[in-house]
Amino acid sequence: MGKRFRRLRNIFHAVSASSLMLVGGCATPGGLQGRPLTPGEKDMARGVFGDTIDYDKIKIYNGPPTVAGIFQLKQNKLSAITPNGDIYLVGEDCKQPDLSQASEANRKLLIHEMTHVWQHQQGRNVEREAIFLFIKSGFNYDSCYAYDINGKEKFVQLNLEQQAHMVEDYFALRDTPLQPWENAAERQEKIAKFEAMLKPCLPIANTSTNTTAAPPPKAKPAEPK
Repeated sequence: MGKRFRRLRNIFHAVSASSLMLVGGCATPGGLQGRPLTPGEKDMARGVFGDTIDYDKIKIYNGPPTVAGIFQLKQNKLSAITPNGDIYLVGEDCKQPDLSQASEANRKLLIHEMTHVWQHQQGRNVEREAIFLFIKSGFNYDSCYAYDINGKEKFVQLNLEQQAHMVEDYFALRDTPLQPWENAAERQEKIAKFEAMLKPCLPIANTSTNTTAAPPPKAKPAEPK
């Protein structure tokens, strides 16, 4: 019964979201003030998207738009939505003054959402695509992110979440330190696969891959006897 109820609830959300989108889409709630990207956030995003994004047009809001929770039915502390070219940080842990100086998870989240900004500025209706994708997936939006880096599909053939997830994974491989259990050559090979997929669409330059091993954890000081 519980599973059937959740499915009916998801269908209701999808129909409601579609109706709201058709009569006006996501709007910013009154009193919610957006901020521009910080210089650090711009620099981090520019390392992936170059000048294909107008960074001065983007605002980041610490809160959801009025059609909150359309696609974040299972919200967590690191959730965000970018339906209209602006980024709405819904989860509490991602409401940071500068995401480029925050945790690795926050930096990856920003790059994921910046991919949706890029899609929007390329002329795509991200909000409509997301709603249709939600319905097409059988109201299981979590299933829309998986992709096959070894598959035959080109980047432009992927759905909007597969694209954003791929760019996020590429950024993480390129910009996080090599872990002690990782092999530098294997990471380089993975990055080369990502770049071969992304270069036709994004200004991916020769990367300065971070293959420096992560420093070992600092030893805890001895407790006084």
